[in-house]
Amino acid sequence: MVVKCKNDHLKADEILKSDSTKLMIRQRNPDFEFIEPDNQGIVKTVIQEFTSPCKSGHDFLNSFLSFFPILQWLPKYSIRDNLFGDIIAGITVGVLHVPQGIAYALLAGIKPINGLYMSFFAPLFYMFFGTSMHCSLGSFAVVSLMTGVTNENIMQKYYGINATDIFEMNDYSIYQINPMTIASTLAFTVGICELIIALLRLDFLCVYFSDPLVGGFTTGAAVHVLASQLDDIMGIKLTRVSGPGYLFVVIYQLALKVYQSNLWTLGISACAAVFLIVGKDYVTPAINKFTPVKIVIPYELIVMIVTTIVSHTYSWHGIHSIPVVGTVPKGLPTPHLPQLHLIPECLPTALAITIVTIAVHISMAKMIAKRLNYSIDSSQEMYAVGFTSTLSGLFPVFPCSIALARTMVTVECGAKTLLSNLLTAFLLLSVIMWFGPYFESLPLCILSTVIVCALRPMFLKFKDLPQLWRISKLDCMIWITSFAATVCIDVIGGFAVSIAFALFTVILRTQWPNWGAKITKPVLSENGITLRRTCIFKFESFLLFTNAERFKKAGYQVLNSWTGHLPRIREDDKAGFYFVFDCSALSQIDTMGINAIKDVISEIQARTKAIIYYANTREELIDLLLYSKVAGSHWEFVSSVDEFLTLINLRPFQRNETNFNLVEDNFIK
Repeated sequence: MVVKCKNDHLKADEILKSDSTKLMIRQRNPDFEFIEPDNQGIVKTVIQEFTSPCKSGHDFLNSFLSFFPILQWLPKYSIRDNLFGDIIAGITVGVLHVPQGIAYALLAGIKPINGLYMSFFAPLFYMFFGTSMHCSLGSFAVVSLMTGVTNENIMQKYYGINATDIFEMNDYSIYQINPMTIASTLAFTVGICELIIALLRLDFLCVYFSDPLVGGFTTGAAVHVLASQLDDIMGIKLTRVSGPGYLFVVIYQLALKVYQSNLWTLGISACAAVFLIVGKDYVTPAINKFTPVKIVIPYELIVMIVTTIVSHTYSWHGIHSIPVVGTVPKGLPTPHLPQLHLIPECLPTALAITIVTIAVHISMAKMIAKRLNYSIDSSQEMYAVGFTSTLSGLFPVFPCSIALARTMVTVECGAKTLLSNLLTAFLLLSVIMWFGPYFESLPLCILSTVIVCALRPMFLKFKDLPQLWRISKLDCMIWITSFAATVCIDVIGGFAVSIAFALFTVILRTQWPNWGAKITKPVLSENGITLRRTCIFKFESFLLFTNAERFKKAGYQVLNSWTGHLPRIREDDKAGFYFVFDCSALSQIDTMGINAIKDVISEIQARTKAIIYYANTREELIDLLLYSKVAGSHWEFVSSVDEFLTLINLRPFQRNETNFNLVEDNFIK
């Protein structure tokens, strides 16, 4: 279908009201319904979300109950189909929570028991609010590290050089501001931030945190985690430092004190690392070859139990000066309000943790749901994470997050519903109530080894860089920049730089988009008249003030190449000149973009008097082009490039790609 105008005196609004224009878009096929996007603003959306539950008591009740998805799936629970898988997954994941909770608590700068508290409360609360049946909330290395950095910064602000002594105290509750109150306040603040994002429907901001950005940032944070554990692995004591570039100070201190390393600590750490790596990489895969279902062996828990028994039996702490966990109290803590006056100081880190946790959580939940063929509610998931963090923040815990490893174990063990979280919570409760004190003789170097070995999947992401470079050089640059900034500055500063650079690449993609053109090679008839001189030009971006000049330069370059391929124009040459703008990528055009099109068209018609075609043009763009009068007496719209080629009767052999010359300019993708 073609819409054509050759009347200079026809007004634009008359053209728009003409049947031919409407026919091209709306009536191309009367069997189709014309659907437009909902352009309702975010303010109206938020207002509508707040007011809709208040229309009636029934609406309010339904809206309130929608915050508890457990009320929908629990009454329909099938014991026969679901219970076995939920029990196996719940117990297995609970076993994984124990070593990870203890280890990552030390990384966050708090006591091991607080990690067990977090591993208990997070899955328990999430069970009531979550829509993903497999997400495992709890400890996560990057979030634990960010918590530890915030702990150190705030403690040094209030206590200066005495902060290090407070960290090492068995009971620092005598201080109103201590590592535990800071961590719980941070967890509460993260929950509030997550709920605000959910209420205001600001989840669209997460699209700016691409996989390369998150991948580079988490890998860079893993370097900080590794460096923070080396002192315990080597059995030496370092001065706590923080601030931009502190990682290099830590490395310098390690180099100066490497000769002070405790050989017993180093040997135990090396043996534990070999056990973990060999077990996970070789023993478990070999066993699973002969089993109908995948078996998950908790090597971390095994090595912790064995070394605890040996350490207690042979008094490693007293004889060989190997640091151990120390006192682990029994029982559940009582809830309490966080230190509200610390919220402003926790807010920068809380915002960063919020962004990381939401971006990772939603993407992971969607991936698992798609893989297992069920649906999740992204909006409710944000509420679920927010409620979980806020309620957990009332107890002495640090911020929680989804963990890829535990989530995949939940899937592999055959979990069907979130009832598996209840089994996980029961197992953690038993450890907290009865078995916690048995870990008092656990060497700290074992916990550090567990953390370091858990970082291996993050460091293996370096293998993906060559493929990422081939797919998109800009994405690869985002990954490298995020990694380098996080390593060289610190976790929070690196995250800010990563976001800034990722947004800058959006400007780059907009200002220097790719473009290309196809130019028909000269074809002469028997009487020497050139046939169908055609140029098809595509600008692969919206056309705004940022790239209008590039559009003009590209158009002139294409025009030079096109006219350079044409023979000298003869008086008896009756063949047509056709210049086609492929508008499939032109989703938006501003004033400078319109002027750029006018300039290119003026140059085209001055040199060739070509008929201008617009292909793949949206209705809104047609309206804009008509009102702006970007063409003179010859302009036409076609639904596609193929329709144009059919329209001008280009013979089949002439439509072959070999009859076109390509003109391209490929910017870094």
